[in-house]
Amino acid sequence: LVENDPSDMNNQYALSCAYSSFADIKSLQGDDKISLNLYNSAVEIMERIIKVDPNNLVWESDVCSMYNRIGGIYLRHGQPDIALESYLSGMSIIKKLSEIDHSNTRWRHQLCISYDRIGDVYREKKNYDAALDSYESCLQIRKDLEKVDSLNFIWQHDLAVTYNKIGVIQQSLGKLTLSEDAYDFSITLLSRLADSDASNSIWKDELAVSYNLRGDLEKTRDNFGAAIYFYESSLKLREKLVSFDSTNADWQYSLGLIYSNI
Repeated sequence: LVENDPSDMNNQYALSCAYSSFADIKSLQGDDKISLNLYNSAVEIMERIIKVDPNNLVWESDVCSMYNRIGGIYLRHGQPDIALESYLSGMSIIKKLSEIDHSNTRWRHQLCISYDRIGDVYREKKNYDAALDSYESCLQIRKDLEKVDSLNFIWQHDLAVTYNKIGVIQQSLGKLTLSEDAYDFSITLLSRLADSDASNSIWKDELAVSYNLRGDLEKTRDNFGAAIYFYESSLKLREKLVSFDSTNADWQYSLGLIYSNI
């Protein structure tokens, strides 16, 4: 279709989406080399049609997501500087869109993701101050989104995860009280989510992570009694998860780590 009528921007957009969807599948299959080539092809098409119609904000939003996926591949393969370039390219787009329509929660959520991914890169590079700045920018937007829709459990989960990331950075910076506050916020949020749906293994898994991080913090303080309490809280959740699915290697590994900590 594109070859027959290259001037049809809708067909060009559809082709870009097809490349991106195919790239998603290849990435899930672990074939990041092919996935990266497909994402780059998708971005190339998107950037070309955006020049033709710069007022199409949906296209700009989509290309931001593609940049984030490209950044994720580079980060997984130990190339944080190239990953950062991709994440910053995506952020420049979605930040502009969010400023155009501050009430658009989808774009605000995408902006969160950009800040979060950039924070991940800085944490990988051990630039903890920059990582903290990015995570705190992400946190503020997540708080705003949660106020808009307090029943959106996905956003509550994401907020809890951001608190954990901030806790890890604060602990790395030696700010243990601030780290404790962040972990406790995460535990409160995830406990509420886990209680609301006993069958949700993702929330239980994340809550176990929070308890484990809190235990690590108390161990750093040589407060071993408190550390054991939090490790045992994590252990109970890990044992339940493994009983649900004994074939899950990640859960088995995490369970082993908790036993080792205790």
